[in-house]
Amino acid sequence: MFIIFLCWLFVPHLTLLGKVLFLDKVQPVRLLLGLGLLSFIQLVLVIRRLAAEPHKLWPRRLVIPYTLAVLAVELLLAFYAKDRSPGFIGLHAAIALSVPVPIIIYTVLRKQYVVAAAVLALFSVASAGMVNPFYRGTAMLTTSSLSESIKSLSKEDHGRWATDAGYLENFPLLNGAPSLTGVYTYPQLALWKTADNGSVSDIYNRYAHVNAVFDRNLDVQTPSQLLLIAPDHFDVVMEPCGTFTKQEHISFILTDAPITDQCLSPLKTITYPEHTFYIYKTIP
Repeated sequence: MFIIFLCWLFVPHLTLLGKVLFLDKVQPVRLLLGLGLLSFIQLVLVIRRLAAEPHKLWPRRLVIPYTLAVLAVELLLAFYAKDRSPGFIGLHAAIALSVPVPIIIYTVLRKQYVVAAAVLALFSVASAGMVNPFYRGTAMLTTSSLSESIKSLSKEDHGRWATDAGYLENFPLLNGAPSLTGVYTYPQLALWKTADNGSVSDIYNRYAHVNAVFDRNLDVQTPSQLLLIAPDHFDVVMEPCGTFTKQEHISFILTDAPITDQCLSPLKTITYPEHTFYIYKTIP
């Protein structure tokens, strides 16, 4: 399965393989879940295999260089992530997260299975325990600079928000602001019919992530239209100052790329290490 997954990720022209195993229905990033599960299964199989040979122990002269090589690869990957995504991980965290795997490998090969299992359990809790909002709360989503800006502006004006930054689709809703974009758990036929005059109901008659796409060409007036991006995602193409925007009472536009238009007034610029976000107010 490791070989199949890696081939599907990196070898071109394997369409038949994808259709037979339904891998063509799986987003590439989701295969990480499969690779992670296979890693746990492989660890169990390796321990079983080593335990079945009670009189054979890997010599330290082989185990130590091997684990040091694994540590070197882990550090290279960690430093690569640190350099490519400033602010995502610091130097000390990069080093700390690189150490447990070589320790686990060393203790397994030296048949210290209880120690290996304990390190793996602690590593799993320490690395994931403070990531999921169920464990650490929602402060990161509701008390950030962007969230505070959304809440303060919404107190002054209860108009709708819309965003063309897909990963922020639910940020206005999370902070108590009404939003045109976001996740629609059931079809809103009446709403989207006004965007396309009902001609493409097969696009919006579904559960969907809904994202805005604002036209930035001042020389062209683009009529509102709906585009199906994925089975659970469609985009609403619209003019920032167009009829559909006014009709749906969109007062604020949240974006990660500047917009220039006659009806938009820039309100706030929120800067993070990796992205800058802009909030605009629509002028009637």
